[in-house]
Amino acid sequence: MHCKKVSMEKLDIQIITKGSLSQDTEHDIPREYKPEFDNVTSIIEDICEVFSVNENIIFHVSGFGQENWPLDTRTDLLCGIEEINEILNKISLYDFNFEWDLYEQGVERTVGFKTEGAIIIATCTSHTDWQPNPKSIESEREQVKEMFHKFKFDFCNIASIVCPNIASHEWFIQWAGIKE
Repeated sequence: MHCKKVSMEKLDIQIITKGSLSQDTEHDIPREYKPEFDNVTSIIEDICEVFSVNENIIFHVSGFGQENWPLDTRTDLLCGIEEINEILNKISLYDFNFEWDLYEQGVERTVGFKTEGAIIIATCTSHTDWQPNPKSIESEREQVKEMFHKFKFDFCNIASIVCPNIASHEWFIQWAGIKE
């Protein structure tokens, strides 16, 4: 009798920090955001810019046959975090049918989530030559919920440490759901 080895592929989305973090006084300079030209995405973009000059902050995604997706904290993290509130709103309504799009040139992948009974199926679509293997990963609802909540929490927490001047803007505080 031969035992078949089953690979339990897992999707992992997180912001990893190496070492200790401190305020980046050189780059933590808030600009004047104007409602007619800017919105919270402008602030998030500035936060990602500060993250990008800090080698201790890493945007990490693994799954679908690739341990470390080729991501950066400047543009890819911006793509990954800008739709987090919409995703979390759906999850709060127990709606696990959504897409998470990393559309920036280079990675160009969309991860679609859908409910199949008690299981969430994540399916990766590549818009480049790279192809996911496996194309889909099964997760429990709580795993998906926790992963996205932690992703946002870590983003906001790290921003409050390395760029508190930018992260203290009222638009970001409202977006982050920080209660004063």
